[in-house]
Amino acid sequence: MNTTKKYQDLAISTLFFAGTLGFMFGEFIFSTVFFATAFIISNVARSNQVQF
Repeated sequence: MNTTKKYQDLAISTLFFAGTLGFMFGEFIFSTVFFATAFIISNVARSNQVQF
């Protein structure tokens, strides 16, 4: 596991956790932004791994 993958996993986990906390505290706009950012980072990381 390289360093970039660790940082991507850390960023995705942190954004997902922040989105969950924001949702629990009623900050729905912030939680939506955090969830969307985690989703985009996750899909970009996955698309970079797939090579034919």
